[in-house]
Amino acid sequence: MTLLTLAAKLIINMDKFSKKAKNILEGFTNEVTGKNQKLSDQRMEICQSCVKFHKNFCLRGRGGCGCFLPAKTTVEDEKCPVDKW
Repeated sequence: MTLLTLAAKLIINMDKFSKKAKNILEGFTNEVTGKNQKLSDQRMEICQSCVKFHKNFCLRGRGGCGCFLPAKTTVEDEKCPVDKW
Protein backbone atom coordinates (compact mmCIF):
# COMPACT_ATOMS: atom_id res chain seq x y z
CA MET A 1 0.00 0.00 0.00
CA THR A 2 1.42 3.34 -0.99
CA LEU A 3 1.60 6.31 1.32
CA LEU A 4 -0.87 8.13 -0.93
CA THR A 5 -3.39 5.28 -0.67
CA LEU A 6 -2.98 5.16 3.09
CA ALA A 7 -3.47 8.93 3.33
CA ALA A 8 -6.61 8.73 1.17
CA LYS A 9 -8.09 5.99 3.38
CA LEU A 10 -7.30 8.04 6.49
CA ILE A 11 -9.04 11.10 5.05
CA ILE A 12 -12.13 9.03 4.14
CA ASN A 13 -12.28 7.54 7.64
CA MET A 14 -11.84 10.99 9.24
CA ASP A 15 -14.69 12.32 7.11
CA LYS A 16 -16.97 9.47 8.25
CA PHE A 17 -15.92 10.09 11.86
CA SER A 18 -16.61 13.84 11.51
CA LYS A 19 -20.12 13.18 10.18
CA LYS A 20 -20.83 10.70 12.96
CA ALA A 21 -19.52 13.10 15.64
CA LYS A 22 -21.64 15.92 14.17
CA ASN A 23 -24.75 13.73 14.19
CA ILE A 24 -24.15 12.61 17.77
CA LEU A 25 -23.87 16.22 18.95
CA GLU A 26 -26.87 17.25 16.87
CA GLY A 27 -28.93 14.37 18.26
CA PHE A 28 -28.22 15.19 21.89
CA THR A 29 -28.86 18.88 21.25
CA ASN A 30 -32.14 18.06 19.53
CA GLU A 31 -33.18 15.79 22.37
CA VAL A 32 -32.51 18.47 24.99
CA THR A 33 -34.22 21.25 23.01
CA GLY A 34 -37.12 19.15 21.72
CA LYS A 35 -36.26 19.72 18.05
CA ASN A 36 -37.70 17.10 15.65
CA GLN A 37 -39.76 15.54 18.45
CA LYS A 38 -42.51 14.34 16.10
CA LEU A 39 -39.93 12.61 13.89
CA SER A 40 -38.31 11.05 16.96
CA ASP A 41 -41.67 9.82 18.31
CA GLN A 42 -42.48 8.13 14.98
CA ARG A 43 -39.07 6.47 14.78
CA MET A 44 -39.02 5.44 18.44
CA GLU A 45 -42.37 3.69 18.01
CA ILE A 46 -40.79 1.59 15.26
CA CYS A 47 -37.65 0.97 17.34
CA GLN A 48 -39.60 -0.20 20.38
CA SER A 49 -41.08 -3.08 18.38
CA CYS A 50 -37.63 -4.27 17.21
CA VAL A 51 -35.70 -7.15 18.83
CA LYS A 52 -32.55 -4.98 18.79
CA PHE A 53 -34.18 -2.40 21.09
CA HIS A 54 -33.45 -2.47 24.83
CA LYS A 55 -33.78 0.42 27.30
CA ASN A 56 -33.50 3.15 24.61
CA PHE A 57 -30.48 1.55 22.89
CA CYS A 58 -30.13 -0.34 19.62
CA LEU A 59 -28.04 -3.27 20.87
CA ARG A 60 -24.87 -4.18 18.97
CA GLY A 61 -24.98 -7.69 20.38
CA ARG A 62 -28.23 -8.19 18.47
CA GLY A 63 -26.89 -6.69 15.23
CA GLY A 64 -27.86 -3.10 15.99
CA CYS A 65 -25.81 0.09 15.86
CA GLY A 66 -25.29 0.61 19.61
CA CYS A 67 -26.76 4.10 19.52
CA PHE A 68 -28.81 5.91 22.15
CA LEU A 69 -32.05 6.10 20.20
CA PRO A 70 -33.80 9.09 21.80
CA ALA A 71 -30.94 11.20 20.40
CA LYS A 72 -30.33 9.38 17.09
CA THR A 73 -34.00 9.42 16.09
CA THR A 74 -34.07 13.24 16.14
CA VAL A 75 -31.42 13.58 13.40
CA GLU A 76 -33.06 13.74 9.98
CA ASP A 77 -30.18 12.20 8.01
CA GLU A 78 -29.60 9.28 10.41
CA LYS A 79 -30.85 5.85 9.39
CA CYS A 80 -31.92 2.66 11.09
CA PRO A 81 -29.21 -0.02 10.69
CA VAL A 82 -31.83 -2.46 9.36
CA ASP A 83 -33.68 0.12 7.21
CA LYS A 84 -36.89 0.33 9.23
CA TRP A 85 -36.79 4.15 8.98
